[in-house]
Amino acid sequence: MQPVVRARYLAAVQLLLQYWTLFSNAPSKSRTWDESSAEYIEHLYAEGDSLCTASDTLAGIQYMYGRTMGHLKESWKLTAIWRKVEPPRRVLPFLPIMALGMAGAALHMGMPDMAALILVGFNVFLRTSEMLTLRVCSILFHKNKASLTLHETKTGKRKGIDERVTVTSRLAVQTLKVAVAKMSPADLVSQRSPYAFRNVFKELLMLFDLGLTEYNVYSLRRGGATAFFAQSGSMDKTMVTGRWEHSTTARIYINEATAQASEMRLTQKQTCLLHEAANYLK
Repeated sequence: MQPVVRARYLAAVQLLLQYWTLFSNAPSKSRTWDESSAEYIEHLYAEGDSLCTASDTLAGIQYMYGRTMGHLKESWKLTAIWRKVEPPRRVLPFLPIMALGMAGAALHMGMPDMAALILVGFNVFLRTSEMLTLRVCSILFHKNKASLTLHETKTGKRKGIDERVTVTSRLAVQTLKVAVAKMSPADLVSQRSPYAFRNVFKELLMLFDLGLTEYNVYSLRRGGATAFFAQSGSMDKTMVTGRWEHSTTARIYINEATAQASEMRLTQKQTCLLHEAANYLK
C-alpha cells in the first residue's frame, strides 16, 4: 500500500475512534463492528462529509483490523446507497414554522432537549455534531441571550481554537433553560445518542408529512442560515454566525438555500399541524 493511501486510512480511522469515544458507541459484546461503523457512516452523511471519507474509514478499519474483513456488509451497503443519492448539503432548508412546529411537538412529547436543540440549531445554524456535543457547562445565559462555546468544530480544529456563537432568540433561550434546568454541568444537552437523536428527528418529520429524503437534521443549518440572511440582509453577518471560513463557499451555500426556500410550498394541512404544534412552546 502506498504511504499516501495508508495516511488517508489512518486519519479517517482516527476520526472514527474519536467519535466512538465521545459517544461511547464503540464495538462491544452487545454491538458489532458493523453496527458501530454503520452508525458512523450515517453520521458522516448527515454532517455533509464526503463519500471519500466514508470509504476511507471502512477501508481503514479493514486494513487496521483484519478480522473485520467481510463483516462490514451493512456499512458498505450504506456507502453504496450514498453514491446514488444527493449529498446531504442539498437537503431542503427548513422554513421557520417547520422548526417551531417540530420543537413544539418535541416539547409536548416530553423531550425538552430535542425542542431546545432544534430551536438553537436553527437560530445559530449549528452543524449536527455541534448540537450533539454541546454540554451544559459550555452555555452561558444572559438576560435574553445565551453564549455557546463550541468545541471540536471543523473550523476550530483547523485553527486550534474553540468557536463561540450567541443565541438571540428569546424562545430558543427559554426552551434551552428549561431543558438544562436539572442537568449537571458536564451533561450533554442531548439526552440521547446520535443514532437515537436522528431517529426521533425522523419521527417528528413524519408527524407533519415532511419527506425523509427531502429533509434531515442538516435542514436546520440550511434553513437557519437562509432565515438569518433574509432578516438581516447581511452576508457578512450570516457568514460570521455560520462560521464559514471562505466567503465564496458561504455565498454559494446561502444563495442556493435561499432560492430553494423561495420555491417551497407547504400544504394547508401541514401548515395547520405545524402552527398547532408550535403553540405548545407558549
